[in-house]
Amino acid sequence: DDLVRKIRVSIRSEVVTSVRDDGNRASTSYANVTRSTSELEIARPQFLIDQTRDYVYAFVYVRVDDIAAAYADSIRTGSERVSLFVDDLSAQLSDGNLGAADSILREVEVLLEQLSADLGVLRALGRLAPELDLAVEDRPLREFERDVLQLEETTRGFASRLTTVTPQTYRQLVDLTASRLVGDPITIANIIPLRFESTDFSSPFGLRFAQAVADRVRELEPADTRSTSAPVTILDGSYWVDDDEIEITVRLRSPETGSVTRTARIAAPVSAAGTLRLEPENAGGAIASQSVLIGDAIVDGGISVEVWTDKGRDQEVLVYEENETVQFYFRVNQPSYLQLTYELSSGDMVLLEREFYIGSDRVNRIVALPYQFYVVPPFGVERLVVTASSQPPPRPDTVIRRIDGQQYEVFETTEAPVVRTRGLARVPPDERETAVGEATLTMTTVPRE
Repeated sequence: DDLVRKIRVSIRSEVVTSVRDDGNRASTSYANVTRSTSELEIARPQFLIDQTRDYVYAFVYVRVDDIAAAYADSIRTGSERVSLFVDDLSAQLSDGNLGAADSILREVEVLLEQLSADLGVLRALGRLAPELDLAVEDRPLREFERDVLQLEETTRGFASRLTTVTPQTYRQLVDLTASRLVGDPITIANIIPLRFESTDFSSPFGLRFAQAVADRVRELEPADTRSTSAPVTILDGSYWVDDDEIEITVRLRSPETGSVTRTARIAAPVSAAGTLRLEPENAGGAIASQSVLIGDAIVDGGISVEVWTDKGRDQEVLVYEENETVQFYFRVNQPSYLQLTYELSSGDMVLLEREFYIGSDRVNRIVALPYQFYVVPPFGVERLVVTASSQPPPRPDTVIRRIDGQQYEVFETTEAPVVRTRGLARVPPDERETAVGEATLTMTTVPRE
């Protein structure tokens, strides 16, 4: 888990979404710049074990070039399969077999999704280890990226010949997306709000649209084929707003492997979103704040601190509706004082807790904050910043301010809650008297319908 966490921090710009570990394989998924999501699998880890009378120490590691080689092979075989499918698709269209062509097109879109994801992983590994000469079959990675882009362009051309209707209304948008996800019986066990572009937050549209598509997929399944043994899937995706157009990708995934089983890519005018807001009120400010709170901050000061809510953990898309309650949970690897700072959608940094203490009796255990919060206006992207210290932190520099009728203890700037921690983290280990750590959690709040 710690290995995955370190790699996750290193590719933070790719926006990690989940982490899993079954004892033999750990994996983490993240969104990449090609507007898709990737599944980074850390297979065949190696171990060094040392044992004393009282303790057993295990060091787990994996070679980056081993991972890169596995993904390069996946890209090679994936490209070959896509090329064969595209040739078959072209032949079916030429013969006028539109039904068969549409079926092949769905297969191609899923393969392209995975191929794009693998390329994203390989790019991330290249940034993690710049000294590696990443290539596929001795061809530079950029050549394979060019080939994949060409395959995507060709596929879009075929898709335009098969799909002549562009959804103009919200209902049409939901119906068309759902129809492209319908196939063999499935059970949608989890609906994740659509991610807004490459961020880790969503919007009223991202929440409502994901729910509506899932409901419509269930309606379109033939009643006599529904079965309790149907494969369990997760619905997620992302959307991008380019001027007056929305580009949407919705996926069905296996919760066990994270692999994409079906995908639907839809382009529609912005007006098709209806009255649903596509961006949170404070989207611009939230993105700028993210670069301050997350961007260049790799804090490794001796304390590993994790934070999550009753709906998920950091780097997942968390959306709460008006009047819902939010419960925060924490886990640390040593006794720690947690300073909790909450960034409101207004941009104000509110001090929630000066020194929430987790003692040795609760180390490496899930600890709940002893109180909850209600979601109230204003709505938008909000963040919790957790600053952990092995010693009681100094008194923070805050002022009392009234916001929307409520009195808060706030910091003067966004950087103020974390500057001290990151400064301490840079002290050489042999001189460090206070262990420190840091974590952030982002959530989107939206009004109830």
